[in-house]
Amino acid sequence: MTGFSFLAPTWQFLLAGLLFFSAMSELFVCIYQYRCTGKPKDFLISACLFVLLLSMLSFTVTAAHIGEGLFFIPLPWGCFPIFTALIFAHSAGSVLNCYKESKEKLSPYSVKQALDNLNSGICFADDNGKIVLINHTMGKLASVLIGNYPQMLGELQNALKAQHNGSGVVLIDDSDEIYRFPSGRIWRFQTVPLTQQDLEGYTQTTAQDITELYNANVCLREDNEKLKKINRKMKKMYKRLADRIREQENLNLKIKIHDDIGTSLITISKIMDEGINEDIETQLTLLQNAVSYFSGRPHIITGTFEDVQRKAAEIKVKLSLDGYIPQNDVLEKLIVSAAGECVTNCVHHAHGSQVNVKITEQNNFYKVVITNNGTAPKEKIVEGGGLSALRKSIESAGGEMYISHSPAFALILNLPGKEKELYD
Repeated sequence: MTGFSFLAPTWQFLLAGLLFFSAMSELFVCIYQYRCTGKPKDFLISACLFVLLLSMLSFTVTAAHIGEGLFFIPLPWGCFPIFTALIFAHSAGSVLNCYKESKEKLSPYSVKQALDNLNSGICFADDNGKIVLINHTMGKLASVLIGNYPQMLGELQNALKAQHNGSGVVLIDDSDEIYRFPSGRIWRFQTVPLTQQDLEGYTQTTAQDITELYNANVCLREDNEKLKKINRKMKKMYKRLADRIREQENLNLKIKIHDDIGTSLITISKIMDEGINEDIETQLTLLQNAVSYFSGRPHIITGTFEDVQRKAAEIKVKLSLDGYIPQNDVLEKLIVSAAGECVTNCVHHAHGSQVNVKITEQNNFYKVVITNNGTAPKEKIVEGGGLSALRKSIESAGGEMYISHSPAFALILNLPGKEKELYD
């Protein structure tokens, strides 16, 4: 063991330096623990070690200039580096433990750090409007608006309300307080009072980045407008298409009737020239039916319900009857015409294999409902030549005709029970 005054100047300087850095490390630990917890008991040990090391540092510095007294006492100065190493280890361990505890415990520092890590801006103000807490994001937004961190909530609100404040911030939605910043980002500001009992009187102001959501809504509105224009064009096109189909069907029907009239007239002329009358009834009936279409008078199909059933069976369609056919020639012919038309439409349009005819009588009126097992129409049925001719016949007889397309096809006839003349 050697007295400090007898040590070489290099060793004296080295020992003083170790004491100085050891004292500074304990001072740092003391300050760090105070910031993390704020409790005296947590940094008391570090404070005591700092005082001890500071005293030893003063002792060694004084010993370097005074060569008498206690400084000649032989001490184990060679163990002193080990002591300072333990001090550094204690400082590092204390900082590490304090850091772990700060991550696990809720403290004002951890709350502020968590708020600063938010992508949204947030600040709290007391009942006097003084901002008591503001996070980093809100601070940057406020700097854009007013040039610095605000001290009062009114500064931020007034800057937001000003339309031309020179900051480049533009209000784009007054109802939702949405603003476009010079960076191109869209922010929504909201101020709400806190209603909890312990926080009564405080207000919370938030700023949310809704750039992606806002741009998506703008694109969605633009797409909706485009779709509306396309739908309007499609409706016009469908209407023109329906008119074209109806015109084409009417044209085809007129051509067929024109051919029937020509054929009937030629056949009748040949029969009259040759004096044969065995086919005269058939040709006259065809001619009468053709003339009735052009004249607007009812188009009556000859034959019975059984005839229609046989013809339906030939094309693989089962025609069933629920009820009875009225004992009225006009009504029977109308029902037979409707059944025949529905059988044809069932095959061509619904691709079905069965047609059902239900007839009920009440208060001297007959209700005829004709359905099928085919595919239900996807939209409202547009009447072609056959249905249009049938409607004329029904209405000329004093009846009514309705066509249902949802949830399934149904042809509904309301026919008067008393016979009415079809021709005026």
